[in-house]
Amino acid sequence: MEIGNSVFMQYIKKNGKFEELPQKNVDFGGGLERIVAAAEGSGDMFKTDALWAIVEELQSRVKKKYEENAAAFRIVADHMRGTIFMLTDGVLPSNTDRGYFLRRLLRRAVRFADSLGIGEGKLPELVSVVTTEHKSGYPELVERQESVRKEIAEEEARFRKTLERGLKEFGRFAGDGS
Repeated sequence: MEIGNSVFMQYIKKNGKFEELPQKNVDFGGGLERIVAAAEGSGDMFKTDALWAIVEELQSRVKKKYEENAAAFRIVADHMRGTIFMLTDGVLPSNTDRGYFLRRLLRRAVRFADSLGIGEGKLPELVSVVTTEHKSGYPELVERQESVRKEIAEEEARFRKTLERGLKEFGRFAGDGS
């Protein structure tokens, strides 16, 4: 497993041309989860304390094994943790900026949760898993968990309506009579 990689930042792109940065930098590129995995002797950052509780909760709900569906489990666990923290910080789903990124993150988690067979409306239940794992360092998770659950449920419902409309429209154009 790659723990990190050195990224040397020397240029900035302006108007289609590269200019030298006034301050050159080096980024280790390791990321917290990779470092934790290395410290715990794991080759899989999803099998660390940071993410495994979410994966275990998902496994118990779908009766599928992580090893056989690793990509879907990883996407749901990672995206839901990020979604929960962003919502806790006050970012709301929208069509611009951070809100757009949040919306895309959550909607991708919904798609992969569906591929695992997690029922509709079940993703908000992961809020308590993330809160339990991180509440000592982030007490605001406890304070905002109900509003976070509500926002996840509402965005999932909006996404499912959008999908339904899109599939009807696709069926109309594809000529299946829907």
